[in-house]
Amino acid sequence: IPAARNRAEEETDRQIITARWRLTLPCFPCGAILLPKGRVQSVESVTYADVAGDDQPLVATVDWRLLADREPAELEPIAGYWPSVESGRRDAVRVEYTAGYGDEPGDVPALLRAGILFALGHLYENRQDVITGTISTELPQSAASIFEKFRVGDEFVNYEVGL
Repeated sequence: IPAARNRAEEETDRQIITARWRLTLPCFPCGAILLPKGRVQSVESVTYADVAGDDQPLVATVDWRLLADREPAELEPIAGYWPSVESGRRDAVRVEYTAGYGDEPGDVPALLRAGILFALGHLYENRQDVITGTISTELPQSAASIFEKFRVGDEFVNYEVGL
C-alpha cells in the first residue's frame, strides 16, 4: 500500500498522509508564497536571511497569515510586502510546514483512495520481475484519471521542496 500511495503522491504532487515539508526560495516573491504539496495543515516557521546574512524569523499574525482554504495554500505578507533578503543564497527564505489530508486513510477523500486502490491492484497484478510483451510501469487509466483530478504543482517548477 505505501508504494501505491507514493505513486499517487508523485502523480498528484500532493502529500496524502500528514508529513512535514521545507520550502526554500532564493528570495521572497512579489506577492504571496504558494505552498506546494496540496492541503496545508499548519506552518511551523518562516525564516529568511536578512541583507546582513543573519537568519531572522517572521511571526505568524504579525508578519504573515496563512490562507489554507486556497488551492494551493498561500502565505501572505500582512504589511503587503516581504522584507529584503540576502541575494545569492538559494535558501534565503525557508518555510517549514505540515501538509496532508490527515494521519489516517479515512482522512483521504474517497475518490483519491479509490485511485490508490486501482494503482495497488495494478501493482499486485504486475508484481513479477519481467513481463514479456507488455509495459508494467504504466498506470491503468482509472487510476491515472483520478490522480489527474487531484493534481497540483505545475506552478512550482522553480521551487525546492524537501523533508
